[in-house]
Amino acid sequence: MATRRIFGASGPSLKQSTWTSQAPLGCYQRRWAQVHDLRFLASHPRHNSVHEKYKEKLERKVREKGLSSVDELKKIYTDEIDALRKRATVPGANAPLSEQSPPTPEKVDSSVPYQAPPAPEPQQHPAQAKQYTKASKDGVKTL
Repeated sequence: MATRRIFGASGPSLKQSTWTSQAPLGCYQRRWAQVHDLRFLASHPRHNSVHEKYKEKLERKVREKGLSSVDELKKIYTDEIDALRKRATVPGANAPLSEQSPPTPEKVDSSVPYQAPPAPEPQQHPAQAKQYTKASKDGVKTL
């Protein structure tokens, strides 16, 4: 069903379709563009900036030790750097919560992945069970 609007006597007529329950095809297009959060890049300087910040101090230390480059200085101090990194770890933030393996239950056969639960205890004697059900039905009145 279409409606027509006429703008003026000599103006062009525009054809408009009525809105249907189907969505236009444009809604089904996917957006393949990636969105980058530039706020993070702007607020966090690159790792090279640390080297540039302490460049003079590192070069002075290299001259004091009689080395040729900063890389040689890093090789000498690798043990200290690793020790500092281990002390700086925070469990849950930049390290696992526990470095230990989870505790294992005792007396478990390792060949069986799942231990079946223990067998249920036997019920009362059948005669006692019948008496119990008969007694409970005596107090109940049916409609």
